[in-house]
Amino acid sequence: MLETSWLTGLGGAVGGAGIGYVQYRNVDAAKIAEMRRIAEYDSRQVRLDDYAIIGGVLGALLTPAVLYSRARLVHLILGGATWGVGVGAGTHWYDLLSTSERMF
Repeated sequence: MLETSWLTGLGGAVGGAGIGYVQYRNVDAAKIAEMRRIAEYDSRQVRLDDYAIIGGVLGALLTPAVLYSRARLVHLILGGATWGVGVGAGTHWYDLLSTSERMF
């Protein structure tokens, strides 16, 4: 299950990179710089990224500590990181939906 988690995440990242390349290959540099500036200062996106990174690091550290003898170490670390990113992102969305802040 851990192996499937991180391999699926890797496949999604490769697929997303391909889609992003096709979508933005004809966009000029000024438009890309403007889109980056907007994304850089979006507080919700920054919070989502922070929660996902923290969750990924905690998942990569805690999963091998709890399940050390049950799977190969590489699957424990990468699978735990994948699960942690999901939990971190889910925590962000739960926090966003449970506050008075509007999503859109």
